[in-house]
Amino acid sequence: MAQLRTDTVQSFEELSRAAADRMIEAVAGNPAANLCLASGGSPELAYRLFVEGVRARGIDTTRMMVTKLDEWCGFSAEHESSCERYLQERIVAPLSIPPCRYISFRPDAEDYEQEVRRVREQLREHLIDLCVLGFGRNGHLGLNEPGDWLYPRAHVAQIAPATKLHPLLKSNRVEQGMTIGMGDIFAAREVLFLVTGAGKQEVYEQWMTEEITTRCPASLLWLHPSAVALVDQSSFKPKE
Repeated sequence: MAQLRTDTVQSFEELSRAAADRMIEAVAGNPAANLCLASGGSPELAYRLFVEGVRARGIDTTRMMVTKLDEWCGFSAEHESSCERYLQERIVAPLSIPPCRYISFRPDAEDYEQEVRRVREQLREHLIDLCVLGFGRNGHLGLNEPGDWLYPRAHVAQIAPATKLHPLLKSNRVEQGMTIGMGDIFAAREVLFLVTGAGKQEVYEQWMTEEITTRCPASLLWLHPSAVALVDQSSFKPKE
């Protein structure tokens, strides 16, 4: 069985270009592809290059689907820190993705448990073709936080202290979020893992040991049968 492959790049720009190229290939090869997308700084430039690339090449995105990886609980959809606003501005609106082709947790849902059940049902009908993930400062994937166990499907998550410092939150306080689960990630036909960002040296060194533990959810990606990690070497010092 294949396992995660690591490709080292020398800069954030190079990582972003490589990620965008892979996203473009996914949609060009399968116009109905379902792309599960993270929010935050790691994929931001890649998303801009992806939109520019599909437009420049005239790639058909009228059947493309988007799945939101995760969402904070309690914000409005228009809130500056919501993952909804992030993806709407960078992907959904620029590519005119309609609601019927967009699987999304609603941040202002009245019942979060009902909301994650709705997303679970949608993911049963629409498998993820390419899942784009960032590297959390505590090793989380989406809002699958480090712990004694992990959940397989979409669920309501308690936000870990390190995650409450996420730049997207801009000092806004949250206690819970909604996220797809580790089983959903492993059901994805392909995973693209963006390993970049300041302040992640310690968890990067832990991840590079290839020791698999739920205390570092990202370590489970070493077992994914079709995953590629793009490692921005400029973010990390070689381990002495």
